[in-house]
Amino acid sequence: FDSFDADNSKVVDMDEFKGAMKPLLMELMKFAEVVPMLKKMFMKANTNKMYPVGLDGTEMTSILTMMDTNKDGLVSEDEFVKHMMSHVGDDEASSKMVFGYIDEDSNGFFGNDLE
Repeated sequence: FDSFDADNSKVVDMDEFKGAMKPLLMELMKFAEVVPMLKKMFMKANTNKMYPVGLDGTEMTSILTMMDTNKDGLVSEDEFVKHMMSHVGDDEASSKMVFGYIDEDSNGFFGNDLE
């Protein structure tokens, strides 16, 4: 409540409500852009066509190996963005946004930490 009540009046008016909801709505809009890109990447990797069941370990390893161009066992943001742009057809900004969702610990890479 306190985060909505900007003027500490103990009442949340419409302007305060809209102001507090704006960051959430912006995040939801970004997520809505990410979902189609993730689905596209998933469908490309789903060689056994088990959708909607999912990707098996071999397919996940294949994705990571394909993206990991320097073969250090991790996928950096740069490697991910280049892969998404060349193999999935996404633009740089969208690819970076998707990477941000995958790299939950914000350490700049993923791979071994997905196991």
